[in-house]
Amino acid sequence: MGRKVTLVGKRLCWSDALLYCRDFHWDLLSIRGPEEQDIIDEMVARANFPLTSHLWVGLRRLVPNL
Repeated sequence: MGRKVTLVGKRLCWSDALLYCRDFHWDLLSIRGPEEQDIIDEMVARANFPLTSHLWVGLRRLVPNL
């Protein structure tokens, strides 16, 4: 994948996860294709902490000012 990916075992809402990642790492991950999705799926399967049913990635809907 060519990028460092870190799974963080904290329960946060999306905006707090974004701030946490920007403060302590780089940014939330944007998955760029099925190959990267497979890599992330493998990482999640090997996580050494309990996971919630949600993982946050860097998707965001921007609405233009009208």
